[in-house]
Order: sequence, then C-alpha cells, then structure tokens
Amino acid sequence: MMKENVSFREFAHAVSKARTAIMGIGILLVVAYHSGISFGPLTIVKNNGYAGVDLFVFLSGFGIWHSLQKEGKLTEFYKKRILRLYPSYLIVLALSFLTRYRSLRESLSKAEIVIAFLHNVFGIAFYTGKEPFNWYLFFILYMYLLSPLFYALVKRKKAYLLLIPYILLVYFDGIGDGGKMMLYSRIPVYLLGMVFASKKEEESGIPFLVLLLTAVIGVIALPLTQTYLKDCLFTYGMYWYPFLIAVPGLCYLLALGLNRLSERNLLKRFLLLCGSASLEIYLLNVTFNDPAAIWLAGCIGWDIVWYPLTIATILLGILFHKGIALLQRPLQVLF
Repeated sequence: MMKENVSFREFAHAVSKARTAIMGIGILLVVAYHSGISFGPLTIVKNNGYAGVDLFVFLSGFGIWHSLQKEGKLTEFYKKRILRLYPSYLIVLALSFLTRYRSLRESLSKAEIVIAFLHNVFGIAFYTGKEPFNWYLFFILYMYLLSPLFYALVKRKKAYLLLIPYILLVYFDGIGDGGKMMLYSRIPVYLLGMVFASKKEEESGIPFLVLLLTAVIGVIALPLTQTYLKDCLFTYGMYWYPFLIAVPGLCYLLALGLNRLSERNLLKRFLLLCGSASLEIYLLNVTFNDPAAIWLAGCIGWDIVWYPLTIATILLGILFHKGIALLQRPLQVLF
C-alpha cells in the first residue's frame, strides 16, 4: 500500500541510511556519462548521467548540515573537510600538471605554471582562468566555505535572504557563461539538501505522491528542455535546473529501494564501495579518462577501449581511496 505522507523524520532516516550507496549510484552515472559506451535502450540514462553530480550535491548539503550540527567548532569542521578533500585532490592535481607539463610549457613559463597550480590549490582558478582543474572541485570548496553561513540562515528559517544575492549572482555573472551556470545552478540543490536535513526531527512532511511526481516530472523535463529549449541549456542553466525539482524525490525513492537490500547483498556492497570512494573515482575519471582513451584507442580500438578503461577507473579509484584512508590517519594525528 502506498504511503500517504512521508515525514521529514522518515525522509532523513531513510536517506541517511542509504546515503553512501546513493553516492555510489551517482558516481557510476557520472562515469557512464563520461564514457563512450553504448547502453542500447538505456543510452538516455547514460546521456543524462551528469544527474549523478546533483545527487552528490544534495547529499553533500544534507551531510554537511549534520556535520555542522555535531561539530561545535568551525576549526574542527574545516579541518575534517580539508583532510577529506585535499590529500586526494592535491595528488591528482599534481599528476595532472606533471602529465601536461610539456603542453603547458608551449604557452606558459615555469613561473606561470606554478602560479596556475597554486590558483587551483586555493580554488580561485575558476575565476582567474589559470588552467582551472574542474568546476565541481571548486564548487565543493566554495560550498564548504559558505556552509556555516547557510547553516545559520537555514537554522533561523531565513534561507530566503539568499534569494536576491543568488539572483544577482546568476544574472550578472552566470547567464551566458555555461561553465559558471554549471556551478551556480547547483547552489540551490546544495541548499535544499541542508533544508531537508534541518527538518529531520519534524513529524510534518510531504505527501509521497508529491515526492514521486516531482522525481518523475524533473526526469521528464530533461529530454524536453534538451529538445525544446536548446538555446537555454548552457546559457540559462536549463541543463541542470530540472534536478532541483527531481533530486529530493529521487534520493528518497532510491533510499527506499536500497534500504530493502541486505548488507550482504553484492550490489549494495559494491555501491557502498563506490560511494565511499566517489571523490577518488571522480578525480581519476575527469582527469585521466579522455587522455587514456585516446592513447589506448590506438592499441585496441575506440569502440572497445571504454570497457576496460571504465572498469579500471572504478577499481583504481577504490584502491586510491583506501590508500588515502591510510594517509589520513597520520595527518589526523598531526593536525
């Protein structure tokens, strides 16, 4: 029998329990999206696999709310975020600059390469244009910095105060720039994750039918916007805004399904592995996926290369995560 109403408490419990596995689904969608694999009738899912990022963003906002609530000191909050993000990020960033060093030297001096590297380290390359690494990494850095402000406003039920600054940001700095709209359009999704987490003790809620319909409508809106609003996709963010409608319902529906699986279920265990290593898988995927594909295609052919490359990206990402986990232990003692 269909549930009539889903309390925010139920929503938070279900999503919290399945959060890592949902992140596993998210990263697999992103990896599929970046691959050249044909999925037959499921190709439409693959073509919209960037939705995995929106799952991450919502769950990040959701999880950061709980972190800020538990960790009394901001110094502790930022220390944990830095120790989780930067070891993996700095290693891949350094490898990216090293592997591209020759091509970078064609247009940049050694000093300019060092400056570009530092701009990426501090997250300002997105705005300075100094060889920006990846928009999502910068997005996460910016959201970590802004999260205490978001937390304070959401806690006081004054998140609406962010609306005018957001509109001004999008209007004056986003519209017409697809790269920036890719980032700016995700801010409301992150904030929405925090709002849902803030209501975790409330018995009031949302009709199940509303969660179901918003998930379906948001998903259906994707091919419709891509067909009828082509001029607005990048310039106005219509590639991404439909997920603002869809993500809460999608997360809850995925949580319901995943929470029914036993902890011994092989699929669930695999998704948990991928979810735990989602940052490392993502970093390897966006940094080395295309160069590796081009290099390997000469050996085994373009149509075949994506299968071993996709599997290797996931497995290496999991191993990379385990290695980073070992590195983080002494770092936590030092800091």
